[in-house]
Amino acid sequence: MATLEFSFVEEARSLEVDAIDGGRPLHEFTLDPQTSSNDEEIPIMGRSVDDAEEITERAALIQLFLPYARLAYEQRGLVYPFQKSEAGDSFEIVPGQERVAARSAELSRMIRKGQPVSKQFEQLAFEALHRYVGGWGVCIGAPRNNGRGAKHAIEEFRNSLRKWEIGESWPEDFARNGDHGADGFVILGRGWCGPIIFYQAKNTNFHFKDHPEEFARMPEILHDWFGKRWSQFRLVVPVFATNSVLTIEMKDRIFEARGASGVHMLDAVDILCADFIEPQHWCRQHQCIVY
Repeated sequence: MATLEFSFVEEARSLEVDAIDGGRPLHEFTLDPQTSSNDEEIPIMGRSVDDAEEITERAALIQLFLPYARLAYEQRGLVYPFQKSEAGDSFEIVPGQERVAARSAELSRMIRKGQPVSKQFEQLAFEALHRYVGGWGVCIGAPRNNGRGAKHAIEEFRNSLRKWEIGESWPEDFARNGDHGADGFVILGRGWCGPIIFYQAKNTNFHFKDHPEEFARMPEILHDWFGKRWSQFRLVVPVFATNSVLTIEMKDRIFEARGASGVHMLDAVDILCADFIEPQHWCRQHQCIVY
């Protein structure tokens, strides 16, 4: 993990799906050549060289990923629901963690899937975020799912706002996909004009180079949706949901690497935590100390 690009996470999470689906198909004994004129292709213990190398690679991948995943889950109060199989080249479910394992594999199965799966991930992550922070929120995907276009979506959104939250301005042109660069908003402390969360989601493993460019256009995007440049009047907090597994330390590194444009990360483990740990757990940790 010398860099912020760690594809090993996505590769290892495919093994979660294998564990839930009953493992990888065992076809090598019927399809692999049992003899070869090339010394480098002679089967090893009844397996082809390619299969033997793949097994070695999977075992090394698990050795790298397992302590990382366990730490990420532990930091959210969860147990990583998979463990190394006896053979060491696959995952098996930790006894008693079947529900978490099934949900984790469900999220892993979504990675890189297009519509409607990507929209489902976007909404799942938004619901988790909303459970954590409270406030008033809307996932922009909801008003545009009816296919009526951007103008109707923005009108519907503004109809849900309070009078002082709406400006007079309207976009000069309406985007064809209806989102105008936003996946969702949460207004915190609505009664006292608290901050606004600007939400973006991407149904992929995290890659630093894939940082959504919409975060650089937040003032204009808020202007389109609210009709008002809210970034001039209150704090706007950027949150990026990614279908990845991030430790707290990795989140810190990602934020730090972005410098002044750092964003707060929400990942698959956070979604699971919102599902399996009651939100009140976080509230009970709060203390108000008066001196």
